[in-house]
This record gives sequence, C-alpha cells and structure tokens, in this order.
Amino acid sequence: MIMRIRTLLAVLLSVILGWSCRDSGSGPMPSSPVPIGALTFTSYDEAGRIDETGWLLLNVSDPEHVMGIWQLSARGSGELRGSIENGRIVVDLHPGYADNNYILDGVIQRGGYSGSWTQIGFAGIMASGRFEAYPR
Repeated sequence: MIMRIRTLLAVLLSVILGWSCRDSGSGPMPSSPVPIGALTFTSYDEAGRIDETGWLLLNVSDPEHVMGIWQLSARGSGELRGSIENGRIVVDLHPGYADNNYILDGVIQRGGYSGSWTQIGFAGIMASGRFEAYPR
C-alpha cells in the first residue's frame, strides 16, 4: 500500500512538472533566471504575511527520492533533497547541514505543492509558516 502511494505521488509530481514544462510557443526569455518547469514559490510567516518568494525545480528520481534546485529572494539558492513518505513530500533546502535547515513538508494538491515550512537551527525551531508552489 505504501509503495502504491509513493508511486502515485511520483506520477502526480511528474505530471505537474510535465504540464508546467509544456511548450506554449513562447518560452521564457533567455535571460530569465527561472528554469523551465520550475514551480513559483511563496511562503508565509505565522501571521500570514509573505515571508519569501522564488522558485523550486523538483525532480522525482524514483518513488522515494526528490532532488532539485531552488532560488528564494532572501535565502539565496542551492540544491534540495527530499523524500516521499506516507503521502507527504518532505524537502530540505540545506541538505547535509546541521544548522539553518529550511524544511518543506507538504502534499500535491490543486495542481501544486503546498504545506508547512520550518526553519531549524541548533537551538531548535527558529521560525515556521506555510508555503505554496505552483506551475508558472
């Protein structure tokens, strides 16, 4: 059952990314820093104010592993890693680091990826809120 859920989530994510990559005849400008297929990202703080904007490019290499790249307005850019577990996609924007982790924990819904984010440091949870990421 868990394998079916993971496979279904991988297929759904691939469909969303494929849909967002379809050729509309007018691709992004060559100077655009946003890659084709990226999801537009917005996060909100606990009060509901916009905390961060940018994009995520997710790649599901198999039903259990998520890899990709990201760029956010205040946090910079980098590689991401994550997994699909129990119907949820959990992504770490700072994989391999013990401090200042930015974790996205969400599900595929309404054509995008949304859920909660948590910034974790040595002292514990530093900040949290919700996020949404949709095809451009």
